[in-house]
Amino acid sequence: MITRINGRRARRAQVVVALAISTALALGSAAGAGADPNRPWRRPHHLKHIFHIVLENYKAEDVTPAAAPYLASLTQQGVTLDQMYAVDHNSLSNYIAMTSGNTPNAATKGDCFQYDCIFEAPLDRNIGDQLEERGRSWKAYMESMPAPCTHPTVSGQLDPYLVGYATRHNPFVYYRDVVGPDITVKSDRCVEHDVPYTQLSTDLANETAPEYSLIVPNTCNDGHDRGANCSLPTADAWLAANVPQILASDDYRHSGALIITFDESEGADTRGCCGNASGGKIFTTVLSQAVAHPGTHSAVPYTHYSLLRTIEDAFGLGCLGHACDAATQPLGTDVWLVKNHHRRGEHKPGLPPTPGAEVTVRFRLRSTGLPADELGVRSERVQGDRCNRGSPPATRCHQSFPRPIAGRIGAALLGSWCPLRFRAPSLSSLPLAGC
Repeated sequence: MITRINGRRARRAQVVVALAISTALALGSAAGAGADPNRPWRRPHHLKHIFHIVLENYKAEDVTPAAAPYLASLTQQGVTLDQMYAVDHNSLSNYIAMTSGNTPNAATKGDCFQYDCIFEAPLDRNIGDQLEERGRSWKAYMESMPAPCTHPTVSGQLDPYLVGYATRHNPFVYYRDVVGPDITVKSDRCVEHDVPYTQLSTDLANETAPEYSLIVPNTCNDGHDRGANCSLPTADAWLAANVPQILASDDYRHSGALIITFDESEGADTRGCCGNASGGKIFTTVLSQAVAHPGTHSAVPYTHYSLLRTIEDAFGLGCLGHACDAATQPLGTDVWLVKNHHRRGEHKPGLPPTPGAEVTVRFRLRSTGLPADELGVRSERVQGDRCNRGSPPATRCHQSFPRPIAGRIGAALLGSWCPLRFRAPSLSSLPLAGC
């Protein structure tokens, strides 16, 4: 399918296409600009979705095959970070660190039980802001949260959400630009992005999971509450029941990654690294088809700031707060298959595959700025089910092109995935830059 947009309208249209290329050949990807021109660009190979699960309050040595057999088994599919450290104690400081790079303060160290520590501008800038500015999507999935964007509506009084759903484990409701100026009213933005965990299964089934997903179990299933029924084995059982749907999802299998970590170690553990972390050593493993050597361990020191920097780098964003520190290293070649390093302003073009090889490209139209009926669509020698302008969102459809396609790839489908198959010489014409 070749989509053409009227000249003047094309200049106004903002089209963002997400590509995931499945082939036996090694393909290049487009590099984005980082915030520091002196830092090398480290972009995981074709990474498009990141799922980030956070458990609670165990030191790394506690996570053993006996105590957490499922979690231990997952390490064979990824890379385990043996020198991973939480930023501080208590919980809230770490959730804030992993989403905004901010320094812990007295209120976050005390978990802000009176909900009187919302970050104001400019300290409210967070990973959600960065992603939206680049036309990318994000959500926080909170287990047992009764409704989207649940948080206290009064400051200065004890937070009613301490057990089960815990406000202090939901970092985005501590950023003013997310919750809005009046905490008695839920902002539309917060309702859209900060949702109950039950929404995840729907999003995965519909292939509409956002590019960044923060996933937080309730205070029993994350191991926080301890006791006979809410400890590490409980968290492991929760992972065993919930992680398979992520690993089986199209969004994970096609250029996705899953990070499983803990917010902090036990309170007495103040081990740390990198000049900005002292919250103890925590277990962290990274699963993806983009990891360099599944089943291995890394001895490179990392922190929650490192994970934030990794997410920023993966999506071509600048860095926030301590993610910009010289001592904060994003996950590197000890974890990822990285195709070359590029500095700011450099462009890594897509590499054309061997002529004649068949390539499958999956794409989704994120936004056009124009209604669908204003996009002119021309299909050539289409075989199979057609992806027409009138197809409803989330419809799956297939088209085969027996000869090379030239020109820009587009779609008249809003929100739908459309797999295309065509011969390799046309891949060099794909607009990989910025995807």
